[in-house]
Amino acid sequence: MTGVIAAAILIVVYILFLIWYYWFPKPLTKEEVERYVSIMAGRSGGDNKMSSVLRKFADEDDGKQFFMVSMEKYYDKPQYKDGDHGITSEGANKRYAMNTMRLMLKRAGHPYGIFIPLINLSNINRQDDSVWDNVSLVRYRSRRDFLNMVTSPQWHSGYGDKVAALRENPNMPSKGLLALPIMPILVLTIFLFIGFMIMLCVSITFHFNI
Repeated sequence: MTGVIAAAILIVVYILFLIWYYWFPKPLTKEEVERYVSIMAGRSGGDNKMSSVLRKFADEDDGKQFFMVSMEKYYDKPQYKDGDHGITSEGANKRYAMNTMRLMLKRAGHPYGIFIPLINLSNINRQDDSVWDNVSLVRYRSRRDFLNMVTSPQWHSGYGDKVAALRENPNMPSKGLLALPIMPILVLTIFLFIGFMIMLCVSITFHFNI
């Protein structure tokens, strides 16, 4: 009986996790779009191009998950406006990433993969043969979650590290045409292992009681 109860609890918890992980909300409202664009425009000093791109991204919201493809090229030394912080560009970017990771995980976002390019093997119609220092793929639950994160004071407090570290950083929100549910599979595997261990313990206890 104990094993059945434990299994039922694990199933309920996993279903709640899936609801939290996917949580298909309605697309952003006009009011939300204006609020997010206004906050980001204020931080960028009224950059019209940035505001236009951000508005397009928000206006086309479908309420579903998306993936951010990010490419990073470091400065030789971090470009802090207030002097030397005694840290490398890679270190500054890692500090930004750690701050962002906490905020991302709270909103069911997580890295899908982080890669270090080895060589520029093919370079059609591009003169620069340099490679990016990092390429990453990050999953966000929704555009609302992403915009809620990047307009938060907590995220903005660490953004200076990213600006100081990166000479170039294209970010391309993308739809996942073929994206395996890595996190749900991982959590399911953990729950199955826990369930197996519980059933094993119950079986051993029952055997010795006999």
